[in-house]
Amino acid sequence: MDVMFVTPEQTKFFALVRRRRFESPEMFVLTQFITIRNNRSEEAMRERMEPSLIEHVKSLWFAQGERCGFTGWQLKCDGEAIRSNSPRLPSVVRVDVDRPWSIGNVTIVCRAVRPFVSTIGVSMCKEVAVAAAPYITFRRSRPDLDNTKACERWYDECIRSGDVPCEYAMADVDSLVPIFYRTRSRCPDAVDLRSAPEELAFAEHCARLCIGQRLRCALTGMRMSPSFDNPALWPSVDRIDNSKPHVEGNVVISMRWFNNTRKSITIEALHEILLEAFFSNTHALQKQWCNNNNEK
Repeated sequence: MDVMFVTPEQTKFFALVRRRRFESPEMFVLTQFITIRNNRSEEAMRERMEPSLIEHVKSLWFAQGERCGFTGWQLKCDGEAIRSNSPRLPSVVRVDVDRPWSIGNVTIVCRAVRPFVSTIGVSMCKEVAVAAAPYITFRRSRPDLDNTKACERWYDECIRSGDVPCEYAMADVDSLVPIFYRTRSRCPDAVDLRSAPEELAFAEHCARLCIGQRLRCALTGMRMSPSFDNPALWPSVDRIDNSKPHVEGNVVISMRWFNNTRKSITIEALHEILLEAFFSNTHALQKQWCNNNNEK
């Protein structure tokens, strides 16, 4: 990336911050925030170098009580955490990814959840956590159910509660096969499904899984649909154990967003993160409600 826009004064500032990054937690956070990376655009770096925003980021460490702005977890920034690359290390992300880096649109989260929140933003992640928490609680109460049966039971619960069934929930296998065949093989739309019988058989298996799950995400119980405008909500083939290949018995159908960002995080760890975020968000809302009522 061309970084010629960095001025000599900014270069000196970078060097100063890097030398002092281990002096205090807020300096470590600031180092992570202003470090130039190849995947950052010039515009993003200009936004980050705004002096008032830099001061705001430094103050966030204390304003958040040294806790993750998504899960409420205690952040760690000591020497041992840095050496071991702890998942509790702090990282600065945007609250709303559609808005620029600015005061009021940044927060500090733990590194463990950065892949999620940096993709769609903290505010959207909190909405996902609130939406997924009932299913995760139900899933934990029924460990006897496999992923498909759990989604089927959850679908029935949602319908009884007045939810509108997804238009693809009762689709036939043939209508869903092309979705998973193209995802699996990365083939063009005009692919001949007969040219790869093994791929076709696997796609049919995924389509049956999708129907069995009633097009509910196996990780969150949320509705999926290939007709949604947001590709992050499309169904995709997700491995249960990421150390094993995409084979029958080791795959579920989940939202593309979770599939792309979960990486090596286990399903159990993901559920823990979402529940922590849900309870943290609920506690914050309760505290705000109490404060608002006390002011009246």
